[in-house]
Amino acid sequence: MARNLEGKIALITGGGPGLGAAICRTLDEAGAVAISVDLRKEAADEVARSRRSAGRRAMALALDVRSERAGKWGLLGFSHALHVEARAQNIKVTAVLSGEMRTPFLLDRFPDLDPAVLQAPKNVAETVRHVLEQTDESVIPEVMVIPIRETSWP
Repeated sequence: MARNLEGKIALITGGGPGLGAAICRTLDEAGAVAISVDLRKEAADEVARSRRSAGRRAMALALDVRSERAGKWGLLGFSHALHVEARAQNIKVTAVLSGEMRTPFLLDRFPDLDPAVLQAPKNVAETVRHVLEQTDESVIPEVMVIPIRETSWP
């Protein structure tokens, strides 16, 4: 049986526009209380405001969770190490690798990108929800969600 997310607290870093907003929306629709965390307080506030106007419980925080810059492969290795170490305490760690999405982050920086080959952030957000709904006896340590037509991933 899937885990019920009703009343659970979800802290979403990068919770401003794009994928963060989609994860906040998806998790609060599943009953979780979504806390949108972003470097830019106004971006986090906008997401929380939209969720509250939809009748959901939501809040926003300005927070800088960066310390050192690491490449995606370094972060993947770090999450795998956390997964191994944390399992003994029943803490689940999942690395979510997402391919290119139709978000302002990409579309504003790369105007020549064809949006038709990008995926909707909601696709990745639904995968995050699926990971969180796993039973206590299962964990998904890594998942990759890429658009079917993307060519930048193997």
